[in-house]
Amino acid sequence: PFIFLSVFITLLQTVEWTPLLGSTAAALETGIDALFTVEVIVRFVVYPDRWHFPLDPYNLIDIFAAMPLAFRCAAGFEVSVASGKDDWLAPFLLCFVPVLRLLKILRRYRQFHLLLKAFRLAGEALPVMLFCYFVGILLFAALIYTCERPNNVESLSQAMWLTVVTM
Repeated sequence: PFIFLSVFITLLQTVEWTPLLGSTAAALETGIDALFTVEVIVRFVVYPDRWHFPLDPYNLIDIFAAMPLAFRCAAGFEVSVASGKDDWLAPFLLCFVPVLRLLKILRRYRQFHLLLKAFRLAGEALPVMLFCYFVGILLFAALIYTCERPNNVESLSQAMWLTVVTM
């Protein structure tokens, strides 16, 4: 519920009739970011193997969700949508931070743990699949280059491009 509330507070600042303005919004957002930062620090302190802490995808999500506090401090805490076109910080803090906060919920879903395990297992087979893919690209590029007229396919690199686009 707290994570959903933090996302709602951030998104509430992007609407025209927002009740959260200036220092109120800055205080709420800074407090939320500070809580997420404290959570990451506590998780790091109690983690059994600190060298592997940043390798856990859930910890990475928590670290990225806590990083906006540093950006907020650098920006002077108050952020508004109408701060200018060249300003990248306001869109980041008001648009991408809610996504990072929602990703923190993935830690609670058992199905996501299974999905990560499936990706790890598929990653073991990926080098063989990529090898077969590149062999196929080279084989069919060679066939296209040798069978096509020279004015259609002028070089092997063009044949490879045609093969990649086709595959």
